Amino acid sequence: MNKNDIINQIRQTMVDYEDTHPSVDVDDQAIVQRILQELQLKIGDEYEPFRNIEELSQYDIPGAGPIVAKYIRSLKSQMDRSCLLHHLLGSRAHRCARVKNCTELVWQLFLDFLSSDAYFDTSILNAYNNAFARLKPKQYSAELLELSKNPYLFNNMPTTMRMLASWQFPGFQDILLDYFMHPQRIAEYLSEYSLNGQVHIDEEQIKKEINWWEHSGKYTAISGLKYYPSEQTSAMLKQYADNLEEEMKVELGKCADRYAKSDVRYRYSTLLKTLRESILYIEKELSAKNHSGGMK
Repeated sequence: MNKNDIINQIRQTMVDYEDTHPSVDVDDQAIVQRILQELQLKIGDEYEPFRNIEELSQYDIPGAGPIVAKYIRSLKSQMDRSCLLHHLLGSRAHRCARVKNCTELVWQLFLDFLSSDAYFDTSILNAYNNAFARLKPKQYSAELLELSKNPYLFNNMPTTMRMLASWQFPGFQDILLDYFMHPQRIAEYLSEYSLNGQVHIDEEQIKKEINWWEHSGKYTAISGLKYYPSEQTSAMLKQYADNLEEEMKVELGKCADRYAKSDVRYRYSTLLKTLRESILYIEKELSAKNHSGGMK
């Protein structure tokens, strides 16, 4: 019996099984069962048998990587794929090796996700954000730069975008500056995307994403700019910090009690801290550069 016969047999079993969940794709169930079968043969009695995708997603299992790599692109569910990514990446702590050609495989899975109906599932996007942070795929710098022009991806892949900034990849500074000076980019993108009829995005989703920009995209732009140190960038960030402090003082003046003041300080403090850290980093870099130039 070949692999296709086995999968077809499992598929039929899942169709006949009375507890089959109607929202789960039958073909995906068959593939997951195949993964579980091969994994059990691999690990033997060392672990209790794994029963479903949920259990596979919760553990790092030595030997699981190559088996998952063999089948993962056959899965239709983008969520199931994202839940299995960690098996590809490996874990030293759990003696799990990274699979061969891991970066290339994860990148292809990511491209599949971007062209899928699950595109606006930020939990899946976060899984790829974390994966790239571990892989550090410099060979895809140009592709990541292109993706960074998408405000939605920039907003929801902060670790990846800060990593790209740390590589000081040419052209990224202009993108960071544009996001810093035009925070409305995220709203414009989502509105245009919805109007084009590609995917319906209701007002609540747009508001949620804009709100997230205030907690993610804005910080990513500020943190990223420090890797492109210049007097102009430093002055721009200082001016923004000064304006923010003045704005905070006005808000504090409106507060009726210390609890309200504490809330205002909390809302402003994290952003001001990020700004000061970037300004300090830039000043140190400029000072070191000037000192090096003076030595010559």
